[in-house]
Amino acid sequence: MVVLRQILERLKLSLNETKTKIVNAFSEKFNFLGFTICCNAPTYALDLDFDFPENLQVVS
Repeated sequence: MVVLRQILERLKLSLNETKTKIVNAFSEKFNFLGFTICCNAPTYALDLDFDFPENLQVVS
């Protein structure tokens, strides 16, 4: 956490440590921005457990 804090300070960013949870992505899943992320070594996987809104429009 110390190294991460130093990097973020250089970038003039901050981290809310009360909301931050460090996980081992190889041994447990975690949710990030509506996506469930899991990495099963040696194969990496992204479990897209996300329901897109019905009114989603595709712009090309």
